[in-house]
Amino acid sequence: MIKSSQDFNSTVFFTLGVEIASQIKIGDLVLQGDHCKCGHMIVNCADDARLCNCGQRGHLDAYASTTAVVDRTREALQSGRSSSLSQRLAAGETLTPKLLADEAEKGDELSLEIVMDTGRYLALGIVNLMHTVDPNAVLLGGEMTFGGGASELGRRFLDTVRQEVRRLAFEVLSERITIEFAPLDGHAQAANRPN
Repeated sequence: MIKSSQDFNSTVFFTLGVEIASQIKIGDLVLQGDHCKCGHMIVNCADDARLCNCGQRGHLDAYASTTAVVDRTREALQSGRSSSLSQRLAAGETLTPKLLADEAEKGDELSLEIVMDTGRYLALGIVNLMHTVDPNAVLLGGEMTFGGGASELGRRFLDTVRQEVRRLAFEVLSERITIEFAPLDGHAQAANRPN
């Protein structure tokens, strides 16, 4: 387990929320764009790729942000997929990633599928930045870690991210990269500030 982001010379932080933001730290240098977030990297260039909130198609935000998780779940339910979520929504609860995580932890097949697919989409974004920056570590934080390291679901989510990164990334990079939930040190807290 990582005690501090200072354990690494180069780190990419992903903040998972309504938008997916990133911060790159190389030594003492912190890189963070003024006008764009990594959530706008393209992970699907098909003409019918999911529509991002910015109006463009195929962005990471359209697949792995909290908004996308809710939208993908709602679409699956509307298509007739069976899920224990239906009863909770019928009882007046609001569809959120937290509600989804609760049902996934109880064994709901659709909820678990959405969580794990989110990990696979996120891995696409991670690999894009790995192939660009070649960091020592990728740290995940923010409001949507599905319980993080403290929950079985969070650990399964992280394992899915790692497996997909290993499948997609250059072997020399995937063999040595550390992918973990962000520790609560100063750098991670800065990366996890609300948008």
